[in-house]
Amino acid sequence: MRLQLKFAIYNALIKGAFLGIIVIALPFLIDKIVFTHIDSRLKVHHEKVMRVIARGGLQQIIEEDCSYDDYNILKEEFVKITGISDSTMTLNGEKFLNETWTIDNDDLPYRVIHSEFRYDNSLYDLNIGEGIEGVLQLKNLLIKFTFWLTVFFLITSFFIDLGFVQGLLRPFYITMRKLKGASDPLKYEAHPINSTTYEFKHLDHTFEQLMIDIQNAFNIEKEFIGNVSHELLTPISILQNRFENIIAEGKTDNETAQKIFESQRTLLRLSKIIKSLLMISKIENAQYIKDETCILKELITDVTEELEDRIEQKNIILTTQFDYALTIENCNKTLMHVMLFNILNNAIKYNVDGGSIHIHLTQTFLEIKDTGTGIEADKLPFIFDRFKRMHLNEGNSYGLGLSIVKTIAHFHNFEIKVTSQPNVGTSFILNFNKA
Repeated sequence: MRLQLKFAIYNALIKGAFLGIIVIALPFLIDKIVFTHIDSRLKVHHEKVMRVIARGGLQQIIEEDCSYDDYNILKEEFVKITGISDSTMTLNGEKFLNETWTIDNDDLPYRVIHSEFRYDNSLYDLNIGEGIEGVLQLKNLLIKFTFWLTVFFLITSFFIDLGFVQGLLRPFYITMRKLKGASDPLKYEAHPINSTTYEFKHLDHTFEQLMIDIQNAFNIEKEFIGNVSHELLTPISILQNRFENIIAEGKTDNETAQKIFESQRTLLRLSKIIKSLLMISKIENAQYIKDETCILKELITDVTEELEDRIEQKNIILTTQFDYALTIENCNKTLMHVMLFNILNNAIKYNVDGGSIHIHLTQTFLEIKDTGTGIEADKLPFIFDRFKRMHLNEGNSYGLGLSIVKTIAHFHNFEIKVTSQPNVGTSFILNFNKA
């Protein structure tokens, strides 16, 4: 999940929790405010009625059953006086209750104040009520309105926060894109970001300085590789020429000549190792140009023809399946040839006599599968390591062939996978989707 989305969700959750508390508490707040106001009015009405009763007006309003009922035409105010038979009953204080009264066959909600009083040695129950149907409807309407307003506010604020955080983090994402595009440090050009945020400016400055240091290190490494390759390959070439001249003169005995031949083979192996390491280093430093177009079917055919003698020597059956005429743009054909040559050469070298190799090319991948000796599962993760030998009988192998394959594949943005089973075979798959 992106950082800006996390910030927006976090802000929305905080606001949602705060507003949720308000929405939950809103009915209680409304009840407290509204009913406090209604109760104060009921107390005023209660005092008025009691003043009328104190002036002797009760006999004029009560009926034969010692009761009195009255309400206005809107049914919003109600006064009820009822006689209590138990005159010894203790008087209670005022009580406020929400009750439902049936008036003209209508059940209506009322806020009622209850109190008892004595008049002329008789006990009466006084109820004064005020209709709250409109208040309850307004309360429900207000709660619904607040709920939907909260939802609207949360959604709106989420997108506002998302846009704000995106703008706030824009320098950070620019720096991330700079990191992503810095796969070739030698081609990197410094472009400081414009930001008023100290942390982002500091991060970008640190990154720029780091890239400059890497560029300097790469330049030093390139210079070192060039000097080392020249300093090592030149004396090796001189020694090889001298040994050849000594043998050509014919002045050495057989034993000395044999030692010279062994020395030449040693120099040849050393020369191959240096050239392989030099190739890997040049590829990793992006010193090869990718400006060619490669038709894979033609390249595979060239490599198989080059290894045809070795294939026939081991009686290997080679089959090809080309499902798609795949063309790779922006590549280096020489390096592509080396990569396929090394993979196919491995399939031949570690195959059994009379075995088989199957080459399968599709629109998205190339698979080279053999029926060779295979590789143990615990060794499989290390097959691309330099100077790592997977077989004890590799002879003159230096453990650099597959390392070169991995380096070339990475240089072309190919994904390479290997599956293998001992005594069953090995499969190399080059995936071109990333290219």
